[in-house]
Amino acid sequence: MKEMNKQSYKLRKGVDWYDESMGKPMHKQRHKITKLYWNELEGIWSKSLSKKEYLLNSEVSVYNFKNYDFDKIIDDFGYKLKEKVALFLTRLYQRHIGYQEIMNWESVYWSHADLETYLGYNWKDLMEKLIDLDLISFEEKASIYDPTKYTRKFKLNETFFYSNTGYEVDCLRDETYCNTILNHYKKTISKSNHILDNIEATIDRTDIIIENVDELIGEMWKNKLIDDSNDLNNQFLHKDDKKAITKRHKDLNKSKSEYEGIIKGYYNYLCHIKSSDNMLEKKSLYRLNESKFGGRLSHLFSNTPKLFRSCLTIEGERLKEIDITASQPSFLYLLFKNWYKQEFKGNELVDIPLLYQSLSEVVQMSDKRLDLYKIMASKIYGLGWKSKRPNGREEMKTLLYRLIFGKLYESGRLGNYNKQELIVKLFGNDMLKFLKSLHTEELEIDVDQEHKRLSKLLHEQESGFMKLVMEELILHKIPFLPIYDSILVKESQYSKARSVFQGVIDKQGLTYTIRI
Repeated sequence: MKEMNKQSYKLRKGVDWYDESMGKPMHKQRHKITKLYWNELEGIWSKSLSKKEYLLNSEVSVYNFKNYDFDKIIDDFGYKLKEKVALFLTRLYQRHIGYQEIMNWESVYWSHADLETYLGYNWKDLMEKLIDLDLISFEEKASIYDPTKYTRKFKLNETFFYSNTGYEVDCLRDETYCNTILNHYKKTISKSNHILDNIEATIDRTDIIIENVDELIGEMWKNKLIDDSNDLNNQFLHKDDKKAITKRHKDLNKSKSEYEGIIKGYYNYLCHIKSSDNMLEKKSLYRLNESKFGGRLSHLFSNTPKLFRSCLTIEGERLKEIDITASQPSFLYLLFKNWYKQEFKGNELVDIPLLYQSLSEVVQMSDKRLDLYKIMASKIYGLGWKSKRPNGREEMKTLLYRLIFGKLYESGRLGNYNKQELIVKLFGNDMLKFLKSLHTEELEIDVDQEHKRLSKLLHEQESGFMKLVMEELILHKIPFLPIYDSILVKESQYSKARSVFQGVIDKQGLTYTIRI
């Protein structure tokens, strides 16, 4: 009888007792024999009860990747670091799949503050181990904003984004770490302005409706093969890009599987964000941002492929796109025009290229849809260029990019010309003088490479104009999603939005320069 009372006293009520017959112990359970407490967050039995709560659910999602799951993380890093490593890999995956062009699985930037937030002060040690395990690669580059500073860029192993891997969505359990991340989310979404606020409200009402995802992805793959074929026949495409296409076509089944895996991963990523009830995390993953490099606005759908964009809805209604014809050369013309009118240091040697001087006159006399790409094609291939080179206009986009944004003195030839000869042939000596002037420090542009300087100036021209359009759309209470130089609006409001867009063009005196 005394023995029974003793046992009853030891297993007093109010204690969550555990024995091996119950399976895996739960956080804060006490062992009937050892009287130790289970700490699920650290994976140990302890004499003292953990002060931290193990959440059954939380507002921070984390992916449990099939190719590197939680158990493997525990084996390599231990219980204490499981959630930090898992969340870092989750965010790195999301930045790859959602922050850049989908097929460009390039290194992505992480700030020092972000690394400390997600991985703690010993993030360097964790990073070295992740690299040793061949889970990520790392590079350090000078900042495009400040050459004296270096940026840390990371890249996930490619096995993370193929369809035969995937992940399950889970959540953080450590209450303290969860609160740290939620506070981080609050900071990331606190800086905004009324245009970004309006875009955020529109994203809240936006959904992606795809009846058959596999069928749509199959159509995208067919389009990609057509683009590959055109690119291989494009004499102005860089040889490295052609090598990448040739390599991809050596094993089309493998390439198709990889392509489908990435696109499916992107679709799942969008669906996860749009279906989430965790509002702080959701708003953070909208990635509303105004770039320091030129002022461009970006958001969740900025890099959505064209066929996916056709499946977006606002309040259940399909969208239609209003875009600028020959956007880059149009804004390039505006840039030269502004330089010509104003007194900038370094522009004394620069005049408006002859091709641009006559462009508005040519358009007024002929067709408002005429654009610089067509003029370029006629200069390269002759007046009957459409029959000779059906894809000639797209080739001119490639050519303009390499002429204007590439390095001025790069070796090699573009078709039958060297680069500087081609600039003179198409645009005259004035363009060449302007591009050469970008080498000088007198321009007072805080970018260290001449082609990036021009890119920044053009982004400023484009973003400044597009903000005027967005301001007018807000005044007319038309919800919209900007995609850099284009605008997505409801089909029912397309005509009204187009009229508003054209009104801004006319009001700015750009009727024959910018065309939609």
